[in-house]
Amino acid sequence: MSKAILIGSACLLAALLSLLAFNPGLTYDPAAWAVWAAELPHRTMGLGSGPSWKPLPVLLTAPFALVSWEFGGESWLVIARTGSIATSVLLWRTASRAVTPDNAPWKTTPSALIAGGTAALLPWLIPSWVQFASGGASEPVMMALLLAAVEAHLAGRAKIALALVVGAGLVRPEVWALLAIYGIYMMRRGGIRALPTLLLAALVEFIGWFGVPWMAGGDPLQATHRARVFVDREVPVDEFLRRVSTELPWEAWLLITLGVVATVVLKRRVLTAITVTGLGWLLVVTAMTEGGYSGISRYAVPALVILCATAGAGAGWAVGLVSSKAAQTAIAAAAVVFLLGTTVGRAPELSAQVNRVDRIGEIGRDSVVALQRAGGARELIRQCGALGTNWVYTPVVSWRAGVSLGNIGFRRTAPAIVLIHPRSVISGAPTHANNFQPLPPRGATSRTTITSTRDWKVVRFGSRSSRASACR
Repeated sequence: MSKAILIGSACLLAALLSLLAFNPGLTYDPAAWAVWAAELPHRTMGLGSGPSWKPLPVLLTAPFALVSWEFGGESWLVIARTGSIATSVLLWRTASRAVTPDNAPWKTTPSALIAGGTAALLPWLIPSWVQFASGGASEPVMMALLLAAVEAHLAGRAKIALALVVGAGLVRPEVWALLAIYGIYMMRRGGIRALPTLLLAALVEFIGWFGVPWMAGGDPLQATHRARVFVDREVPVDEFLRRVSTELPWEAWLLITLGVVATVVLKRRVLTAITVTGLGWLLVVTAMTEGGYSGISRYAVPALVILCATAGAGAGWAVGLVSSKAAQTAIAAAAVVFLLGTTVGRAPELSAQVNRVDRIGEIGRDSVVALQRAGGARELIRQCGALGTNWVYTPVVSWRAGVSLGNIGFRRTAPAIVLIHPRSVISGAPTHANNFQPLPPRGATSRTTITSTRDWKVVRFGSRSSRASACR
């Protein structure tokens, strides 16, 4: 336990230091969770817009949001980055165990070092993972919990392992399959005595996913409804798989294939469980895409991160096939050069993801400056109802401005006050071409720029019907 606390503390310190290097800006989904966390104690969550509901980020962040609206989101960013760093540490331990006869996680043999180093590095070659870690997505926390559950299980702490899987299940429902499997294992080991613990675990999942959004937002199925709202993102399965394949470089896929072979040859239980879980996860998200959910490659990233342990085990196993220590060292050195070359080749794409998150943070902070110059977000909302803007910015602006998601969204008709950003973070196309915030809104007869900053213009669009109203 003391070793786990030491590792966790080191990961937390590294996450805090990362805030000095990478701009602390939340992207679309995490900013919405931060808003909901601030609203949760008041039972007034605006779940009708924004992303899909995620229980764990909101529940973990809510206590910090009691300090201040924005502090909740900042605390979640630290938690997410801690999770991403911890994931690499735990991947190292998992892959290293797989190629070590005595199942030790910190061996310094060439095969163990290559296995651990490869597994720890590969997630950082996934552009989406870099974006997740820098922008505060929930997947790094989920992966850290799942891999920590493996450690707890190997240490004989079944209840702690179950609690960690329950936490991961509050991030993505795909984890429920793992929760069911582990529940069966606990029933076989403990019999009827395990039933109360398992029922409590199921109750936590039910309350988190359905009870909280129903009591605080009025929609127990919000996660399902929002996950299927963007029909324009539906893609054929073959296109989804093509997108997933590009998340990792071909060298990584080669190592994953080698890892699958090592799984069959070595017959290690943990490695087998990891490989089957990763491949099974890929199968589940592919089936979900076929079933009409958004074909976004990020849904497959957890599977790819799991398979990074498989890839690391494959690399370490290949090194261990050579009996000579000198030859093992030479092959290990060649593998390091190989991985460094792959990393350098991937660097521009990875750097672009970090820069994108940095830019979102800058845009979010500048929106607050624009709103304050225009009289304040709450005053503008009082004058003219919900503020209009492109949906891409809605949660970020809501979190920074300290207002509910329902108070910032696109306005189709005048009169309206609209926050206009000249270029889209996602595509770089003019905002009006995205067909989300019509410019000008329908029925507008006048246009007055209230204020402008580097990134934003706050514009009032009037109409004939608004001449005698407060929206002027």
